[in-house]
Amino acid sequence: MGAREGQPLGRSGRVKKLNNQRGEIARVFHPDEGFTPDAAAQVLIQVIGVVDLNCRLIMTGGGFIKIHASGGQSSLNQLATLAQRSASQILERIPAKRSWDLCLGIDVVGGIGQFAALIRKDAQNVTIIWKSYPVGEEARYLAGFGTVPGARAPRFMQTGLGKTCVFVCHDAQAFNHRSQANVGRNGLTARGAVVKEMTETFSRERPAVALNLVHWIEKLGNTRTFNTSYRTLYRDYNWHPKAYAAFGYSHTLSSSDLVEAINKMKWPDSPTTDVIVEWP
Repeated sequence: MGAREGQPLGRSGRVKKLNNQRGEIARVFHPDEGFTPDAAAQVLIQVIGVVDLNCRLIMTGGGFIKIHASGGQSSLNQLATLAQRSASQILERIPAKRSWDLCLGIDVVGGIGQFAALIRKDAQNVTIIWKSYPVGEEARYLAGFGTVPGARAPRFMQTGLGKTCVFVCHDAQAFNHRSQANVGRNGLTARGAVVKEMTETFSRERPAVALNLVHWIEKLGNTRTFNTSYRTLYRDYNWHPKAYAAFGYSHTLSSSDLVEAINKMKWPDSPTTDVIVEWP
């Protein structure tokens, strides 16, 4: 679901590994309030302690980190700069020598900007990817929406998983056939322009993997539209890209439904190291 407002959690919760699978990707599922940068760094240090040595990438859900924009900071460039600074603070706290890449969800509230930050294992710099496809009323305020730069986030890059595409939350729904039918694909509307840009670039870049950083899941039914998009990606493109998602979860979600939701948020089914951050 879309981003949520509210105060981020100022202290980290305990992490627990969900299963004994040893996948190339570790997915982190966190309370949907998100964390301050300091608390998020504490969570990541715990996560790093439980992931497997063969892990090639660690990803969180959307809004894992929440920061606030000061007055007057609302443009895409301004908010992306704030997100980059926040990710750089995290980079200073994690091991300098890493065997895995890291993909973090970062929201700037009061802006509003929704971002992912990709930190390569062999680099000390951060790539910022922004959300291009809004859900519902987000079209009125999502930073960059309706502009050419907003539709052209740098979402394709090489990771330890191969050529990788990063979607921030509802970006993945630009590939859902129902969404495409609703907005059109001829670029005459702002959403249609995003669909056209994203699908054409996806065909050209041919990523092997798509990562989807989803903001929050409050009930099992919320997974349906995302799962449909992942299956569509896999079936529509002849190289069959795999999709993996992590998300923030609501405290209203039962333990059994949380586990089922986690299992539904990837396609096709393949081993992943799944880590749940419990509420502090």
